[in-house]
Amino acid sequence: MGQNYSIDGAGWLVGPYFVRRVFSEVFFDGQVLYGGSRNSVSPYLTYTNYFSTTRYLASAGVFGAGRWAGWLVAPRLEYKFYYEKVYSYQDTYMLTISPQDVVNKSMIAGMEISRMFEMPFWAVEGNYSISFKEEANWFKINDRMSAENAMPKSDRAVAVKINLKTQSQQSFSFTISRDELLNKVNSLGVSLQVRLPF
Repeated sequence: MGQNYSIDGAGWLVGPYFVRRVFSEVFFDGQVLYGGSRNSVSPYLTYTNYFSTTRYLASAGVFGAGRWAGWLVAPRLEYKFYYEKVYSYQDTYMLTISPQDVVNKSMIAGMEISRMFEMPFWAVEGNYSISFKEEANWFKINDRMSAENAMPKSDRAVAVKINLKTQSQQSFSFTISRDELLNKVNSLGVSLQVRLPF
């Protein structure tokens, strides 16, 4: 069964982008963009309506890895905010189509730390990592609808992992994690992995 509508459009974004070294090989980057779009929609493939939007995109993050006090530190931090205003318009039948506000926010944060511990005749490399992720999305249909009524959805994940590796390539891994999906589904996981070369 084929679709009985079509949507098409073209848009643009422009703005500054900057990068700065935080320490070692760890960098901060960010951007702020502004733009718009011109779109067409044909609800029944018989007539075509046109509407325009204004959009904003802002993002910032920290990435890379560097040495700090003998440890290898690899932070991860990313935040994005996107907003698009769909302007009201009149269709072919002179019906007023209400404006729409589209908002998308996402955040990822985490850290991985590792260090090699050397001892006589053998070595142990310890890797410890912890990560947290949250992403939220919601849509606001018109100016009378508040963000609380727009049913925000978010995913959250927290994980802690410890790796140990000897000089003879024996490895031991322990992981504990917790996930929360769409504010409803929760899961807790624990795993232990041992690798012995032959």
